[in-house]
Amino acid sequence: MHSLKPITLDLKPAVDRLFEIENSRSADFCFGNVYMWDKRFKQSVTLCGDRLVTLLHRKGELFFAFPVGSGDIRPSFEFMQGICDRNALPLRICGVCEEHLALINEAYPDEFEVTEDRDFSDYAARRLQELGLNFGQIYFIIYVGKHPDCSPAVLTGDLHLDWGHSHRSLSKLAEDGFLTREKQGRSYHLHLTEKGDAAFTVCHQVLFDWDAQHLQGLNDEEKMQLLNLLRKAAAIERV
Repeated sequence: MHSLKPITLDLKPAVDRLFEIENSRSADFCFGNVYMWDKRFKQSVTLCGDRLVTLLHRKGELFFAFPVGSGDIRPSFEFMQGICDRNALPLRICGVCEEHLALINEAYPDEFEVTEDRDFSDYAARRLQELGLNFGQIYFIIYVGKHPDCSPAVLTGDLHLDWGHSHRSLSKLAEDGFLTREKQGRSYHLHLTEKGDAAFTVCHQVLFDWDAQHLQGLNDEEKMQLLNLLRKAAAIERV
């Protein structure tokens, strides 16, 4: 019989093993990130075979993270459903990517309703609308602002984007006057225009405001620990 228990450091080896199996680039699948957010979400976990079940609480609501790992998802889903049934609550799963959704649809065709959480997109859209930007362009502006004279190829690689999508986005930003593409030798180099610099400031403020809102449950020491973990992850990624 599985039982949920708080996330503790002694669980790190088992959780790391499942996250390694998951092989995801998402920061959600990192023990340090899970441990740091425990105070905010009051998490409890258990293992169902080779899958990690994580129960979270937020604003009086109960929901689960997708059970990461390997093997059949149905035992973990039955366990989660049992908890929800005992509390007379619907089974809700957050942070579901396309690969996870495919697994859910294969095991439970047409049994789950998918709802996109657009809080951040809507918030960013309100701030960027007056500049003529959409949410999908925010990271292009920030990247070029931080890496002036970069090439489209380097930007595309660093942001792990599809080349076609990146090319269309950069062309649109150049057409709308946010950046320039100057040919130097055999390649193009990107720079923000004055309009792009103004957008860069707004984009940064959007992210700062969002962080301030969602990190308010952490004290200064916890925020610094989280920042150091993210810096470490970024350094590992660059190796």
